[in-house]
Amino acid sequence: MKMRNDNARNDNDKKRIRKHLMTCALFIVFATQVSISSAFAGKPDHSTKRELPDIVKLTPDTGSLLPDTGSLLPDTAYSDDYILEDSNSRYLQEPDYYWMDSTWAQLAINEIYARHGRIFKDKTLNDWFSSKSWYRGTVDASHFDENVFNAYEKENIRRLRAYQDSLNASSSGSNSGSGSKSNSGSGNGQRGSSDYILKDSSTKYLQESDYNWMDADWTRLAINEIYARHGRKFSDKTLNDYFSSKSWYRGTVDASRFDEKVFNTYEEENIKRLRAYQNSLSSRSSGSSHNSSGSAQRSSSDYILKDSSTKYLQESDYNWMDADWTRLAINEIYARHGRKFTDKTLNDYFSSKSWYRGTVDASHFDERVFNTYEEENIKRLRAYQNSLSSRGSGSNSSRNNSGSAQRSSSDYILKDSSTKYLQESDYNWMDYDWTRLAINEIYARHGRKFTDKTLNDYFSSKSWYRGTVDASHFDEKVFNAYEKENIVRLRAWQNKVRR
Repeated sequence: MKMRNDNARNDNDKKRIRKHLMTCALFIVFATQVSISSAFAGKPDHSTKRELPDIVKLTPDTGSLLPDTGSLLPDTAYSDDYILEDSNSRYLQEPDYYWMDSTWAQLAINEIYARHGRIFKDKTLNDWFSSKSWYRGTVDASHFDENVFNAYEKENIRRLRAYQDSLNASSSGSNSGSGSKSNSGSGNGQRGSSDYILKDSSTKYLQESDYNWMDADWTRLAINEIYARHGRKFSDKTLNDYFSSKSWYRGTVDASRFDEKVFNTYEEENIKRLRAYQNSLSSRSSGSSHNSSGSAQRSSSDYILKDSSTKYLQESDYNWMDADWTRLAINEIYARHGRKFTDKTLNDYFSSKSWYRGTVDASHFDERVFNTYEEENIKRLRAYQNSLSSRGSGSNSSRNNSGSAQRSSSDYILKDSSTKYLQESDYNWMDYDWTRLAINEIYARHGRKFTDKTLNDYFSSKSWYRGTVDASHFDEKVFNAYEKENIVRLRAWQNKVRR
């Protein structure tokens, strides 16, 4: 009996111990879970991406395309506070931006504008760039000039826009995308869904309201769009890349074989109007006043031509220079971008300037850092330099008397006036009388008769001249596009040198 009681007590003790052990085990499991949760409570969940900072999220009435939820940005985009820090110094490749959605692509495009101080009316863009330490908004959108972009920036804007278009096309199933471009400051949205810049340029006379939104680069594209409609090929990379991206373009005719007679009356006239507008843009940017002596240009600014990176130089800006000053002016554009000079004269000169920082060896210097103004101004200064060399060599000594040096064996004053567009360097040696002859030479090629004795005697002495058409019956439609434009240019020059 006693043994049975002892066994029963032992069983009860064992049950109590097991119950106690289970309670302890449950407590340990619970405590462990709490401890783990506490340990990880302050760490981010790396399975989710980081959202845009609050400053770029929009209230619904702003009309911007940024989604309310915020777009996601990889960690790499925070480097140096830029989205794409190298967009002004190298060509972007697809891996640089394939992570972007349309919103980030839009910011990346505008970042290139922001580097040059463009002010943004759009609140989202303004807030975003105003938060950047490097941003200085100094140029209103209406005054912003895209010619400040260098070759890298222009091409990268094109690539980012193409990428943005592909995103919009894939999301909408159509080639819309125009709305996302409206804030970029380039006028892209003007083109609409037709995929043409000026879709009616072959079927109506363009009015100024059709193209007054354009800057110089867009005008150049619009002019060449008329050529592209007729299958002209382009050796210029910018033009080739642009038109090759268009579904309607078929490049089948080499530039050397392209015949402008394929243009209809509308196209011929529209090319003229667009060129006139293009020239007016150049005139506006060049300013209305120039110092003929050049002394002021070399004074307080410590530059020879202080505006050579921000406007197209006119002859009056540099016609005071001799060959040595012209050489310095050309190299000043290189020096602005830090090019080093092994030539002692150049090195000593630029080393004396407070603004000069020689950081790039000549062998590594990349001319693609030049913007549109700089590229064109180097061309103009080199042409002027060559004209000085020609004068110095004595090749022009007979110009004022006979003009024979200019006319050479062809017996023409300007033998190419019917096959190329004349540049100022082709005729800047002429006085008023020689310019008059050069203009009428274009008429004489087509057999126009002259009642003016001076003109008649002059052209009658030429073996190529056949006077067959009375002035009253002469039809200027016989002129091709080169001749029409060259007459315009020569008349402008004639007015300039008028006695």
